[in-house]
Amino acid sequence: MHDRPTLHEILDVVQGFLEAEVVPTTTGRTQFLARVAANLLGQADREIDLESGHFEEAWRGLEALLGAARAPSDRASQREAFERRLNLLCEEIRSGRLDSGSAQHETLLRVLRALVRAKLEISNPALLAADAERGIC
Repeated sequence: MHDRPTLHEILDVVQGFLEAEVVPTTTGRTQFLARVAANLLGQADREIDLESGHFEEAWRGLEALLGAARAPSDRASQREAFERRLNLLCEEIRSGRLDSGSAQHETLLRVLRALVRAKLEISNPALLAADAERGIC
């Protein structure tokens, strides 16, 4: 662990540079790529903040659908284990065992909504805010 600059500070400075200096002074493809890069830095910053909580919530949801499983403690193992559990969930969905009328269908919908919300909190929080203003979510 390092003191200063923090990872958040680094991401913020580079994102700010791209948005304030590069985007306004470029056009075309370069401007587009600078906007994309700035957006990706923002996503990375949000993921650092939210990843742990998102993992815990998603893991609990998957446990409700697939049964209990020990959650790994390190990030790399969490990602691998989550992907495996998500693949199992996809198999359950494809099999029809979680279709409408099944005992777990409402739980499935709740878990899927939470997974999508978590993705949007990282990739496009402005969309969630706009939907909340319209009373959608």
